[in-house]
Amino acid sequence: MTNMEYCRFRNTLRDLQDCYAHMHDPLIAGSADGESVARAQLVYVCQKILEDCGLTISGEAEITERVEETEFSRSSQWGS
Repeated sequence: MTNMEYCRFRNTLRDLQDCYAHMHDPLIAGSADGESVARAQLVYVCQKILEDCGLTISGEAEITERVEETEFSRSSQWGS
């Protein structure tokens, strides 16, 4: 379901908090590849948000390299 304009950030915040709470959980067998890529993409998008706000984080090279290998970064507005 698409987030409605009036509650986009509230709904996304809840989902992001849930992802953060489970960031280091083992991935479920069978979905590991897709979830691993999605996890890396989520971190990459969060990194881009921080950069847009004028903030940077250390250790960005490793996650950037992992995400740049995915189709996401080649076909998305978030790509380098």
